[in-house]
Amino acid sequence: MTVITIVIAGFFIGSMWCVAYYPYTVISFYDFSKIFAFLAVIGFLLPLRLYTKWFHFTKYEAFIFNLMGIAPFICGSLLLINYYFYTTKFTHYYYIEEYFLEEQRTIGTLGIKAERNLITGKYKIKELTYPNEDDFLQQNYFYEIEVREGILGFKTVNRDLNVALPAEH
Repeated sequence: MTVITIVIAGFFIGSMWCVAYYPYTVISFYDFSKIFAFLAVIGFLLPLRLYTKWFHFTKYEAFIFNLMGIAPFICGSLLLINYYFYTTKFTHYYYIEEYFLEEQRTIGTLGIKAERNLITGKYKIKELTYPNEDDFLQQNYFYEIEVREGILGFKTVNRDLNVALPAEH
């Protein structure tokens, strides 16, 4: 029963950290999913007999333990560590242009690549791009964002991209 409590606590704590720090990490959802799947599978490198010996788990309980307890907690911990511990920080410039096509809000960006969350509708930076300086000189205004190189190799930003977007009407 203690192990099940630990799994549930690991799931909730790790999931909260993933939800809190994923939007500020410069990584696409596809790459984040690959890391999460890798962390869920890595627990199966331990032989099943060790799970039965240490925790008295069946094969299915070991699967749930890795998928719901270990993977979210480790993934959330890595995002947390990468956000708070960084090596360098620099300023990155970008430009956002808003379009309304067929009553659908779309953004075009210069200096970043962004992806939209289908559930919340918010945009998240998934990649930094370095366009030509001439492209920036053509724009009347642009935004700047502080980017930090996380200790685990992923860049993080300290604010939401939607701060720069005008509110929907």
